[in-house]
Amino acid sequence: MAITINLNNEQEVMQYLDKTFGATGCNSIRGLVESRLQVRIAQNNKRVQKLPVPKRFFLGDMVMYPVVDLMQGNIMVSYNLIETVGLTESEIFEIALDHSLKKNIHMTSIIPDSKRIVGFHEITLSDIKEYLKEGNLIMTSTGENNGASSVLLNKKFLKSVYEQTGKYFIIPSSIHEILLFQPPTGEDEISYMKWLVREMNETNVEINERLSDSIYYFDGALKEA
Repeated sequence: MAITINLNNEQEVMQYLDKTFGATGCNSIRGLVESRLQVRIAQNNKRVQKLPVPKRFFLGDMVMYPVVDLMQGNIMVSYNLIETVGLTESEIFEIALDHSLKKNIHMTSIIPDSKRIVGFHEITLSDIKEYLKEGNLIMTSTGENNGASSVLLNKKFLKSVYEQTGKYFIIPSSIHEILLFQPPTGEDEISYMKWLVREMNETNVEINERLSDSIYYFDGALKEA
């Protein structure tokens, strides 16, 4: 959920946010922005292109832009908001990237465990190779909000996974999570996976929640398939 707020009265803004989302722990708009900034990576579709926010190219059809995470919603960091808080666009991105990279990454798998019980199973890096052989893995961050960004931006983490599994493929689920797969067997399977992603986006993912229409892989660096 994206929120539009009137920046003319700081006290009213903070009272509204505290009432709507619970105590923010901040007394000023600038304090809130600086403490809750995150990067969101999303598909650069028509909806995102119209947002009055600074954007930077990421990879494929994805761009990244800053948001203020309120857990139950996000404030878009518009050019007006940047001017209000007195930070530069570069400073906004620097803070947002730092916060996103500090979030813990969680991995789960929907496969039977040793007791053959189907469900969500939290796994660690040391388990990842074994679980990836049996099915896909879900990756997100603490709180899940904008979780895909925290994973995709974390080159150190992506490399750690690669050191355990070798080359792996990434399917965009939404702006909140990604899916990890073993490499497809050939070009036909890659084409099918791309078609499946586009189909799922069109039928199951809200346009503002879409991450990408493509698929990606990591072989030491993140690349579009």
